[in-house]
Amino acid sequence: MFVTPDSLLADAVQQINNRCAKRRYTSTPINQQVLVQLDVLISTVNQCQQNFKAMRLSEAGNLLSPLFVQLIRGATNVIVFEVLKENRPFVDIQIGCLGELLVMQMTKLGLGTVWLGSDKFSFSSSEIKKRVGTQNSIPICIPFGYPVDAKVDLKKRKSMKDIAPGWTGTEEAFQLINRAPSAVNKQPYQFQLKQNGIHITPKDKSTNEFMSNWLDSGIAAAHAVLAMNLKQVTVTQNDVIIE
Repeated sequence: MFVTPDSLLADAVQQINNRCAKRRYTSTPINQQVLVQLDVLISTVNQCQQNFKAMRLSEAGNLLSPLFVQLIRGATNVIVFEVLKENRPFVDIQIGCLGELLVMQMTKLGLGTVWLGSDKFSFSSSEIKKRVGTQNSIPICIPFGYPVDAKVDLKKRKSMKDIAPGWTGTEEAFQLINRAPSAVNKQPYQFQLKQNGIHITPKDKSTNEFMSNWLDSGIAAAHAVLAMNLKQVTVTQNDVIIE
């Protein structure tokens, strides 16, 4: 179980519909005050748990794969996540949940972001490991910067009957949770409102490697925290409970 820090929740729910994945960034250097605020937020993420470490890296062009340099253009800053304890699937959920709350705060700071998984295809964990001096897993990263196009393009999501059958909460809460991003927009989970909170159940419960099933469920958990004004996240071998 972990509790989401207040500083990551402040005004975050308002950012859900202000954020979409950004793949083109300007060459404008990020304002130093913004970087200072971002570093404080990253420090909060690291201080509230001991399973992973989030780090901000600059001059990060060589950390993306050659293929994705063509798709993620102008990204010279990136947040990476180093796994300190292979406590699966707990660490997957923590990275997804706390990382997405961090993304909401970055959106508030005027930054564009995109979640990148798929080591060797979209980014190079080996280059990141060299940069930070570790042999630990680097399962995912978040390039960021000032987006070329600030327009918010909200991608289509699954219907209530497909992803939240029997949903008994409000339509607004459903939409806020359903806006959670996921790998190639697959949304590999279902969620329900029960007496003790929101339950998010990944369709594939495998923990053989860092796959999107649990990590994406963690991202959805962040949206549930914000949509339902909850703070506590519990992880079992079958689901994630937000209460």
